[in-house]
Amino acid sequence: MLSSIVATLVLTQQMTQSSRVTDAVEAYMKEQPAVGMSVVVMEKGQRVYSKGFGWQDRENKIAATPMTRFRLASISKSVTAVGAMRLVEQGKLNLDEDIRKYVPEWPDKGVKITLRQLMSHMSGVRHYQTGKTGAFYTQMTMAEAVKTFSNDPLIHKPGETYDYSTHAFTVVARAIETASGQDFATYMRSVTKLAGAETLVCETQGSAWPAARSRHYVKVGEKANASTKTENLSWKYGGGGFESTAVDLAQFGQAVLDGKMMKPTTRNEMWKKQTPEGQSSYGLGWGVTANRRQHSGSQQGAATYLMINEKEKIVVCVMINTSGVPVGGLTDTIMKIYGG
Repeated sequence: MLSSIVATLVLTQQMTQSSRVTDAVEAYMKEQPAVGMSVVVMEKGQRVYSKGFGWQDRENKIAATPMTRFRLASISKSVTAVGAMRLVEQGKLNLDEDIRKYVPEWPDKGVKITLRQLMSHMSGVRHYQTGKTGAFYTQMTMAEAVKTFSNDPLIHKPGETYDYSTHAFTVVARAIETASGQDFATYMRSVTKLAGAETLVCETQGSAWPAARSRHYVKVGEKANASTKTENLSWKYGGGGFESTAVDLAQFGQAVLDGKMMKPTTRNEMWKKQTPEGQSSYGLGWGVTANRRQHSGSQQGAATYLMINEKEKIVVCVMINTSGVPVGGLTDTIMKIYGG
């Protein structure tokens, strides 16, 4: 009798929390020109919320669902970090070795740059150039992608300060290739499958647009316009080239939290703050605070957030198909609804 009463109370609480999340998202979509969105919440290993809002394809009136495939944008860095740390655990990569051991295309800069520095944005490798889109529209190998910026000077001495860099994760992706003996996309597919995340893959371009893949939108003023030309993400797979459903991305986050992707000691090393005091709190491919492990993403057709509360065992995934809209505040609100 007591167990049935407790079960009823838990169900009632979950229903209340779910309605609060729905209200928060609907209020957000009235304020922001977000075309489509998917939200998934995991609590103690169970999916407690999963819902789509708005349009996967506004022009063709296809509704967004939890199974819509969105671009991850920079959450890709967290996925790549998991792939790299598995190789570290296997002894195939060393966080503190000179990166030139793993990336033959990388020129001698006169200083040692390590995988740890690249993954914590402490390497001195530049980010995108101011005033340039940096976009590419043709398929590249990781070796070709590295060469698009490898001859540029470092912006500071490695290890000196934090400077966010998507290009740094292209170097990491190339190191993963040489260490694993596989191309990056193939190796990472074997990693994400361990989490049961079937749709969490490097985005590919071809003649057919996958039916479940969202169309891409960009906020312009107070409106969202459909992108007319789709950027090929192969040049930055490691730092911003994955796609997934919110369901699979949340499942991936849960698997990392549960220690299924690597040993807890390895995961804790990945989630340990690497950056100097007073600078952005960042580990290896993940933002880290007292109880949260997280990453946001923003690129053509994407505004995303993956947030994990390690103490309360809560995973929140918010994926939007519209770039230029804020997503951190909404994700924080949802996490707090569940007590995280």
